[in-house]
Amino acid sequence: MQRNISLALIAAALLLPHTPSHAVDATWLPTSGENSYTDPSNWSSGAVPSGTSYRVVFTQTGDQTVLIGQSVSGPYDMSIRDTDGGVLHIVWTANTNGSVTTYSGLRLGEADGDQIVIRKTGSGTFSFRSNWGNTVIGGSSSGNTTVTVQGAGVVVGSYDQSLLVGRNSSSNGNVLKIESGAASISRLGFYAGYAGSSNNLVQVTGSGSKIEVTNVNGKVYIGNGSSGSGNRIEVTDGASIIAPQIDIQGGTLFLNNGTVSLNHTAAGITLNGNKSRLEGSGTITAHSITSSTAGSVVRVGQTGTYGTLNVTLTGSGWVNDNISLQLAIGDLTDGEIAGSNYDFLNITGSFVAGGEVVIDLANFQIAEPIELQIISWTELLGDAADLLVRFENGSFPVTYSIAADGLYIQSIPEPAFSLLGAAGLSLLWLRRRTQG
Repeated sequence: MQRNISLALIAAALLLPHTPSHAVDATWLPTSGENSYTDPSNWSSGAVPSGTSYRVVFTQTGDQTVLIGQSVSGPYDMSIRDTDGGVLHIVWTANTNGSVTTYSGLRLGEADGDQIVIRKTGSGTFSFRSNWGNTVIGGSSSGNTTVTVQGAGVVVGSYDQSLLVGRNSSSNGNVLKIESGAASISRLGFYAGYAGSSNNLVQVTGSGSKIEVTNVNGKVYIGNGSSGSGNRIEVTDGASIIAPQIDIQGGTLFLNNGTVSLNHTAAGITLNGNKSRLEGSGTITAHSITSSTAGSVVRVGQTGTYGTLNVTLTGSGWVNDNISLQLAIGDLTDGEIAGSNYDFLNITGSFVAGGEVVIDLANFQIAEPIELQIISWTELLGDAADLLVRFENGSFPVTYSIAADGLYIQSIPEPAFSLLGAAGLSLLWLRRRTQG
């Protein structure tokens, strides 16, 4: 019996993935200037670290550039630490495609305030990723790391796991900038804020720049854990997110001419209350937009700037329960231009009545009576009476109507309204009109 148990344990152990242990710490020696990764004299080990026997450590002490002209495969892990506020540039120089791939993990910024730039000067693509472990921005007990990824064909991420911006509740205020066609590509997930980490910012800017998660059940997380807050992803100027799902946990997804494409067949964007927020203008394609708990906000446009949010929903639609959907209307005296002087939400798909719509009239002006559609949908589901519509910060007499194709507001200039009031007709205007 004992022999059978031992054989079973041995067989089980053989099924476990092989995890090599590193034998040598290879520490980067230069303190300034441009230096080659493949020059053995630049390493404390006296050899160029390659293969899982090495653990690579960059302990930076000044502004400098690491030049990489050939692929580096298999250091057990890599740690980058800054000790004096300098900037470390990691630069791919070849005109062929290449990569730096670590076996276990890739840690960018292990001291407070680290600054790292990943870019290329050659025409080839450059991938800087972990293989079986996570790529982490921010230290275990430090934050305020800034990592900038620049240029078309430059990629950071993880082949098999996730990229984390912020490691835990002691790793806050980290920044990841993905610019000029660069990308973050990981298999399982992308976390803006992980395990209670707060106030982390991801900026994805420019045409071709993107965050991508490749596993069919993977997610982009904005916040992860009830104790974290203030985490934010900004997708602007033609940049995109491509993933199965987005889970917003007390953070913000902001779009300004950005695109979100989600391909999960049963889920889309989920807001989880606790000040979870979707904001801005751009294009979203997803299965659905929902909120699991009260306290979630969707703001079309942004404070001080009007916008149009185009949303295509392929599944259960826009379920507005637990959501405060917010729009603003500005000065319409010279005509109505969607996205220019008022916010407009255009939904291709169903809208499920519930929650509230809040319309800000702080800058509202008109020259003549109007009827203005501010939300369009393909189909209204549920009872229109379950949708609370209210106006804020305005003195003009305004009402609204819910129609088969969207939400409309109606208003008239104040002088005309006063005349109607004198004629005893104002009550007709203030009524709520619901069309089937």
